[in-house]
Amino acid sequence: MERVIRDDPVQFMKVVAGVLPKELDATLSLDVNLFAECRSFAQAFRLARDHIGADEPLMIEAEATDDHD
Repeated sequence: MERVIRDDPVQFMKVVAGVLPKELDATLSLDVNLFAECRSFAQAFRLARDHIGADEPLMIEAEATDDHD
């Protein structure tokens, strides 16, 4: 790919253009009143994540131990 970029950038851009969508609607509307009752960043983050339909991030599972040495 580096060779194509260096030797034939026009062909490279044609390949890139072929991979990308022709149009992209990236409109974001935000109502700040949505966060009016949030009391912490964590609450606002969860509300925003739920509002846009994002999945919860994967968490690392751990087991509690009684070892306090």
